[in-house]
Amino acid sequence: MINRVEKNEVVILDDHIIMKCGPNIYRTDYHFDHFKGKSVFGLNIVDRALSGDGIFPLLQTMYLRKGDKRKIDNNHLTKTDIPTQHLSQLEDLGSNVKWVKFDC
Repeated sequence: MINRVEKNEVVILDDHIIMKCGPNIYRTDYHFDHFKGKSVFGLNIVDRALSGDGIFPLLQTMYLRKGDKRKIDNNHLTKTDIPTQHLSQLEDLGSNVKWVKFDC
């Protein structure tokens, strides 16, 4: 269990798509894949990881597109809102993160 962040460690924020093929798979949708240059069907996961003496997953949140009827509540979080929320959670835990890396 990771309960503190050392001074040389970096928090990494990123998202990735887990491609799926069944249209009835729970919480799947079409998401734009910048690497492929087109929309692909699957799950879009926003990750928060810690990099230092290895890479340690901290939290994953599934992104749901706006208007998705399968949402649990009415609060829509964008792919920008989710990492912002992740960083706020780290701050609430009293971490001393000095470096955060992410792509555009």
